[in-house]
Amino acid sequence: MGGFSLKTDGEWIWPDIAGHLVREHHFAVPPEFEEHTARLGFTAPVLTPQEVVDIFHEVKPELW
Repeated sequence: MGGFSLKTDGEWIWPDIAGHLVREHHFAVPPEFEEHTARLGFTAPVLTPQEVVDIFHEVKPELW
């Protein structure tokens, strides 16, 4: 079993497995997330490496 990975668009954070859970197991996506992704054209913005570090530091400060 692999490690736990996260994805982000700079505003929302979700586990890497979320797409699989939605497609294969019909997990619900919050309407706010659907609206957010629609506003972005269903494309995550490119984040700088420092933006990613800052976000994950906020989420998991014990890793730093």
